Amino acid sequence: MSNNNTTVIVGAVHLKTDKVQVSEKFAKQEVVILTGGEYPQYITVQFNNDKCSLVDNLNEGQHVEISCNVRGRAWDSPQGRKYFNTLEGWRVNPAAAAQQPEVHKAEVVNQQ
Repeated sequence: MSNNNTTVIVGAVHLKTDKVQVSEKFAKQEVVILTGGEYPQYITVQFNNDKCSLVDNLNEGQHVEISCNVRGRAWDSPQGRKYFNTLEGWRVNPAAAAQQPEVHKAEVVNQQ
């Protein structure tokens, strides 16, 4: 069995959250990527601590390729054990022209 849990997300930046200082030693920032294709997906990638600086210059609509690790953990709650997954980003590159997905933006129509 492989121990490699690295994946690459390619798409357009849909949203970039503000950096949140969770504790004295932990900060996080999230980027939502909109993938292309027949069934576009909104994928949230979390950047932690010093990796938050990787998203400083990202802009909405910018096509990127994000390398990330898949992280999972269990949490014992009063309702029973729950499981969570996180995509933890560690590298951001501009997407190559051939990899840039076709992204469809929703049009807001003012209805009165």
